[in-house]
Amino acid sequence: MVKDDPLHLQSETALFYPPARPRRKTWLWLSLSLLAAALLAAQYLFFFADVIGTDPGYRQWISRYCEVTGCELSPLQDLNKISSDQLMVYSHPEIPDALSVDAVLINEASFAQPFPSLVLRFENLQGEILAQRRFQPREYLPGDLADMTMMPARQPVKLKLELIDPGQDAVSYLLFIPK
Repeated sequence: MVKDDPLHLQSETALFYPPARPRRKTWLWLSLSLLAAALLAAQYLFFFADVIGTDPGYRQWISRYCEVTGCELSPLQDLNKISSDQLMVYSHPEIPDALSVDAVLINEASFAQPFPSLVLRFENLQGEILAQRRFQPREYLPGDLADMTMMPARQPVKLKLELIDPGQDAVSYLLFIPK
């Protein structure tokens, strides 16, 4: 065998290099794979935007994405940042055997959030629950605030409740947000 023989050189290079593929097909498959991955990511974001949007770090980006795609993003909510203050329970001035309850809710979060439902509980001296009632926002927000759905950030909101008097045995009361 002669080293300058073209057949000999061709067989040696065949051992080291696979046959050349057309570059066009490689780019086509690569492009289609990247497009499929992008569509999968977009679909994931569309269906899980609500969950991902609860993280304040991603919320800005997810809200922009939802503006373009039309996905729904629920408002942020942190019930631990809502507190009640100035709770006052007294006999109703006009209705016998009824109570009026005044309180102030404060959203201490840096964002507006939906008004929560509230529970008012009355207990006796032994700590037994005598009466308990859950109030929805439309029940405790007074007149001009009744149509509000979002509780403004860092602003007190006065609320007024009216209910039947649980009786003389009710010596303590508690207003809280159920989790």
